[in-house]
Amino acid sequence: MMHRRRADNCTLRAALLHALVLLSVPLAAHLPDVMKLEQYETTVPLLLDGTKQHSISWLRSRSPPALLQIMIEAEGQQLILSLKKN
Repeated sequence: MMHRRRADNCTLRAALLHALVLLSVPLAAHLPDVMKLEQYETTVPLLLDGTKQHSISWLRSRSPPALLQIMIEAEGQQLILSLKKN
């Protein structure tokens, strides 16, 4: 059972990483323009759990949920990624 949970956590982490990479690929095309920016912001993904928000590391102490929502705030907009375990 523990081995299965560890595999599920690895799969979930891989899915999160893949989603974040997909979000950053369009930025790579504009990298020269980004390097010229005088201002930029750091984006920290937050795990949504009902009305609560947690850091991604919060998942380490939990079994992987069937549905996961990650919020990213960028340029004043809140973007929500809904990930479903397959």
